[in-house]
Amino acid sequence: MGAPCGHFSLKLPPRLRRLPPRLPPQQRAVFLLRFAEEMSLDEIARTLGLRVGSVKSHLFRALGTVKAHAGRTPGGKPGG
Repeated sequence: MGAPCGHFSLKLPPRLRRLPPRLPPQQRAVFLLRFAEEMSLDEIARTLGLRVGSVKSHLFRALGTVKAHAGRTPGGKPGG
């Protein structure tokens, strides 16, 4: 998957615009299709040419990264 997902940023609510900058492209695409475009796992799999199991894996990892990032301050340090 080489296509950037920049067009999503226009539609995203502010809380989703702050995705971790190092979220891998595949995880970012799955995350955005799921939460910004509200696609089902099957739709995401067809769109990206992946198996549903791969979509679930990318989504699980992306959610873990997003949750870990959400607990940090803007300077990148753990929040309190």
